[in-house]
Amino acid sequence: MLGHVLAVAGVMLVGAAGAATAQEVSTQSAYVQGSLNLLLGERVTLTRSDDGTYALTSVGLVQITDILPPADTKPEDVRGLLTTPAGTLSFGLQSRRDVGSILRVENATGKGIRYVAYIRRVSQGAVTEPRRTSVCTVPPGLVVFEHWPEPVFQVIAASFEDVEGDAPVCESHDVNE
Repeated sequence: MLGHVLAVAGVMLVGAAGAATAQEVSTQSAYVQGSLNLLLGERVTLTRSDDGTYALTSVGLVQITDILPPADTKPEDVRGLLTTPAGTLSFGLQSRRDVGSILRVENATGKGIRYVAYIRRVSQGAVTEPRRTSVCTVPPGLVVFEHWPEPVFQVIAASFEDVEGDAPVCESHDVNE
């Protein structure tokens, strides 16, 4: 009997005719030497150590519903959106044709975080070279959403540092000029 294999966004389903289908989850995102490499459809959780450095805790798959805030969310409700465990920082990237690409950053470290980010997007069927993008700081206990109208395939985040403040501070949109 012939079997079938379907691989989509890092999930491989393997099955054989008449047999139950097993699911094997394969993720590609990583955190190496202070740089986060986050791929579309994945969520990475980093744990903050006492010296301010981070270590990879987990990598998993996410759906767009895991990334988007509820439709009726008001700005004053944003603290209630935090789902990452205490002492961690998480990044999730997903995309949908009607909303574009969204990066969800959750900060439960107790410290405000600033970082530098680069994106790789899909243009005319090809993945582009990394390009610096503007991002906002992530105050402690908050969730920040970054948005791009085009398909973003990868986010590279690095240069994590502590910052003060209870409100996000955003970079200029002309970081590449």
